[in-house]
Amino acid sequence: MAEVQVKSFPRWALIRPAEDLKDKWVVHCLDHDVVTVGDSPRHAFQMLVEALVMVLTADLKGGRSTAERRAPAEHWDQLWDVLDKGVPLAEASDGLDPWDPSAVAALAIGFSLSLKRREAGVRAPKARLARKLTPECVMQA
Repeated sequence: MAEVQVKSFPRWALIRPAEDLKDKWVVHCLDHDVVTVGDSPRHAFQMLVEALVMVLTADLKGGRSTAERRAPAEHWDQLWDVLDKGVPLAEASDGLDPWDPSAVAALAIGFSLSLKRREAGVRAPKARLARKLTPECVMQA
């Protein structure tokens, strides 16, 4: 029987309205320098998860390190700016929905992506995210 490996990848993402696309949101996973676009903050993040699974699967199958892809420093500075100046979600005003595009200017999300992989198999890794994903910090609109 093939041995199953589980790898967990704690990661950071920054979600903001797209500057050049009306009513679109951009999410950037800084740890892998992967960017996706969606119709809402939640949709953009869902698209990011799909893209990350493809990127990590390709890296693992190709024997490449998953740690080699990182966003440039200026993008990390933007994340720290949201974390420093934004409101931690636990302290945000009552009733704030961090996924509501009309209430949010930016979201900083810390999340963990876990992948399962069979050593002897060629099956693609399965991605798992926490059931209730909550942004760490929000810049209110």
